[in-house]
Order: sequence, then structure tokens, then C-alpha cells
Amino acid sequence: MVETISATSTGGKVRIHSGHDSLMRDSLLAEELRMRGAQVYAQSPTAVLAGLDKTFARRLMQDAAVPLTPWGVEQLPTRADILVKARDSTQSRSIRWARGTETIGPDSYWEQWIDGFEYSVTGYREHTALTMLPIVAKGRTRQDLLPPWQRPRWVRPGESFPCADAMYEASRTIAETLDIWGFFEVEFVRGRDLRVIEVNPRISGTLRLAAMAADTRIFSPGILAASPPILQPALFGLEVPFDGNPILEPRLIATSRLSCVSHSMADVVRQIAARAPRAIGALEEFDVGTGND
Repeated sequence: MVETISATSTGGKVRIHSGHDSLMRDSLLAEELRMRGAQVYAQSPTAVLAGLDKTFARRLMQDAAVPLTPWGVEQLPTRADILVKARDSTQSRSIRWARGTETIGPDSYWEQWIDGFEYSVTGYREHTALTMLPIVAKGRTRQDLLPPWQRPRWVRPGESFPCADAMYEASRTIAETLDIWGFFEVEFVRGRDLRVIEVNPRISGTLRLAAMAADTRIFSPGILAASPPILQPALFGLEVPFDGNPILEPRLIATSRLSCVSHSMADVVRQIAARAPRAIGALEEFDVGTGND
């Protein structure tokens, strides 16, 4: 792989965009390519470690005064709303309700569950230039712990979030603190106040919908670095779980999720109903016409 990339890289420049499971592999690949003289743009060592160890990421964010959901290690608080999560988890893997006053292992941490509304901010950082994409709304937190990627999530042009500025500010602080390069996601919950759940310094599940709603080809070289600091949505977008055959169209993409954008939410819902009628059940709690719930 190293030889192939070195031979085909244009001008000796290589850009590596990682997923969760490739963060460490890509970091090692970047170092090997640099040793061979390539100019490599890839996720920083600090961000890689933060992506693979949520407690490390939380300590860095805590030191930077980022508002986090209450959390800790080892002994659990004596309250009923406590979750146990794996330190290297992603996509809600290995998440469960705490059992009494158990002592959790070194591979886990605890976090207080917040009854509130979830959002994601995705962004792109190159050197010191930072561009953030439209905020993705993910619905209310659930006690059955059904993860957001198995529920509807959406973007609406003109939708006003009272906590938007705070989300952008926290995301900017996190990107700088973790020395992030490339794409990242910050997950938020708004209950009585706004808190960060976690950061994913990589390509995330919400990136596709955010990019489609922004109507921006995010992988075109230089396009995000030359974009405004905050990209507002140009299209309505909705994403639901999907188990059919893959679809690739200009404004509708389906893999394990079906993402659709259009100039009205009613048209988006119509298209999803035509392609994934079984997904309509997932839209029962989704209000097509209003704002934040």
C-alpha cells in the first residue's frame, strides 16, 4: 500500500481521511509515507488518541473548559441515570445502564444520561482554517438507548437553535485543543443547558447529511478551506435507517441509512416514503413542519 500511494501521489502530497476503525492504521501509514518523503495531511497524534480513548478526549476538553456531560471513572455515583461506556467505543457500541454501585473496569467510564435533545456539529479543519457544516438535529435522548444512527435525523434551512452559537464555539475550542486536521464531529445534548457528549475526530455518520444539506462537494480539493467559517443549509434534509439495496442519486443516497435532500421537507418525506416505505414508521415522532422536536 505504501509503495502504491507513494507512486501515485500528485506532487508528493497525500491526504488521508480516516474512519474510527482506521485511525491508528492511517496514523502509522502517514508516518511511513513521510519517511519516504511525501507531504502527508492526516489526523494529528493527539486527535487519533482522543478518538480511540474517550476519557483522554474528555480530560483534554475538561481542561479547555468545554461543558461536558457529568462523567468519571471507577466508582459510580449513587443515582439511577448513569450510563457505562467503553473508552474506545463508537456508534453506541458497548453502552449500558449502570448496575447499582458496581466498580467499572479500566476500559470503561461512566456518564450521566441527560433527558434532552441531541445535535451534531460536523466540521473541517486545515491548519488554522475551520469550516463548520449545518447542524444536524437527532431528536430526543431515549431511555431505551436506541442510538441516533438508528433514528431519524434532519436539517432544515432557517431553523433557529437557541444554542447554535454555543455549539459552534465549543466545536471550535475542541478542534483547536485536539489539534484536529480534516473532518470531525462534536455531539451535543441540550437539557437544562448545553453539554458535549463526545467528539469524533474523523469522518462521521452525520457528515453525509450535513454535506448534502449544504449542497457542497466536501471532498473537492480546497473547497472547504475556501468556504465561510459556517455553512448554512441550502436544502432540507432527512435521514432514516435503511436495509434495502444501495442507491446513489444526486440528492438521494442509501447505504445503511437513506439520506435525502430537496427544496422542501414535504418532498423529502415523499421521496423517502417511495423508496423506503418501512422507514415511515421511524418518522412517527418526527414533525415535518416544525422546528426543534
